[in-house]
Amino acid sequence: GLEELLLLSRLTELVESAAIVQVLAGFINGGLGLQQAINHSRVHVHRAGRPDERIKVEAEPTMYYGGVGATLRRHDGQLIAAADPRRDGAVRLVHTGNAL
Repeated sequence: GLEELLLLSRLTELVESAAIVQVLAGFINGGLGLQQAINHSRVHVHRAGRPDERIKVEAEPTMYYGGVGATLRRHDGQLIAAADPRRDGAVRLVHTGNAL
């Protein structure tokens, strides 16, 4: 069966794209669970392509590096959700007894 993953972010286009890609990389290729991938430190390239370009690694979680929320539906129908501690995100799954 197919698993479905939904990732959302609400910041500037550049920051949210970088945050989503880093979460995906950690989850799909990095062996991290969904919440672990969202919590993981992020990297940002400042002044990309310029002589003073710098790569910064997030020392502490800060919303500057983008907030990501995610929902995963496993092939067996199990739902997993994760919220980013960098924002005021929260997760609550409500089971109604109905199949998805």
